[in-house]
Amino acid sequence: MLRLLFRLSLLIFALTAVMLALAPLAAPRPVDATPAWTAYGFAACELPCWAGITVGETPFADTVALTAASVPALTSHTIAGSPVFLWGTADPYYFSGLVYLGETTVGRVELSLKLPADYLIARFGLPACVLSGPDVNQAGHLSAIYWGGADWVAAAFVNGSANGLFGPAATIYAFSVFRGNMSPCPKTTAPWRGAAAWWRYTAWIEEQAD
Repeated sequence: MLRLLFRLSLLIFALTAVMLALAPLAAPRPVDATPAWTAYGFAACELPCWAGITVGETPFADTVALTAASVPALTSHTIAGSPVFLWGTADPYYFSGLVYLGETTVGRVELSLKLPADYLIARFGLPACVLSGPDVNQAGHLSAIYWGGADWVAAAFVNGSANGLFGPAATIYAFSVFRGNMSPCPKTTAPWRGAAAWWRYTAWIEEQAD
């Protein structure tokens, strides 16, 4: 009887330790904004709004004025109908962006920059879907995490050399917001299952395709 109670106590202790370890992953974690977060225009409004621009709501004609006022790292832009091209060339806040027309409002925003994955996770919450697989354009690995609302999707593409989402190497190199829906997750992705290595997500996606 004592042996049974001892084993039960060990099991409860182990489960408690696991729950405490995973607790930070169950809800958005506080992450202090750095100068880069503000420089790239993320401090201007709450995600999925960026630089004062909300996809599907903000008039496309306001793109230049809003980005000029809200993105300190912006150094130049080019208007070629749609999209509007944006650049930031001031060291160390290099970035580029494209803002696309969707009827009369902004339909899509695409940014190439460099941010820790934790920044977006802390503000969006845990992702909904994960994409993992070979990069068709490069001899490497493609990893992306997705969030979604009723009529919008946000995607963050993560450094393919990262072994896991929460490791120090998990750096976002591209971010986009567009009109759409990710519920349920498409078969080309896997539902978010926690901080696993990317190869695990690749396997889960392959299982869905079988």
